Amino acid sequence: MSNNDEVTGSAENEEFPTLKIRMVSPMPGLEIHLDFNLSAVDETGVLWTLKSVMDPNVRLFAVPPIAFFDGYTPMIPSSARERVGLKEGEDPFILVIVHPATGSYPHTANLLAPLVINPETMNALQVVLEDQDWPLQAPIGDPKES
Repeated sequence: MSNNDEVTGSAENEEFPTLKIRMVSPMPGLEIHLDFNLSAVDETGVLWTLKSVMDPNVRLFAVPPIAFFDGYTPMIPSSARERVGLKEGEDPFILVIVHPATGSYPHTANLLAPLVINPETMNALQVVLEDQDWPLQAPIGDPKES
């Protein structure tokens, strides 16, 4: 990611920086929340938290899909790329929202609607991938070895 003017220390863990992201369109169910603090939970960068700036009790977990899902190559529509300000040839930072395990159900990731982040501007958009066959609840195992 770029040198972001909005990098601060995390209130939860001062070791890892918090990045300020701005949703260019609200995520479903979070219509009033556009500004989020994005923080890595540890030095591996595998688990991230997104906390609403407006209400820190609104918190989501996210992971980079490459850490868990070989072959996950979503086609990000050009309209979505434009909305977050990506230029031709620029790659987004992609995270997928995680639903924590409950009871006998495992942790799952929403591969159908990744979070697309412009690493230069930190503009973000959750994109529903139309006409692509990605699961809404893909079970998550241990991260793959790098």
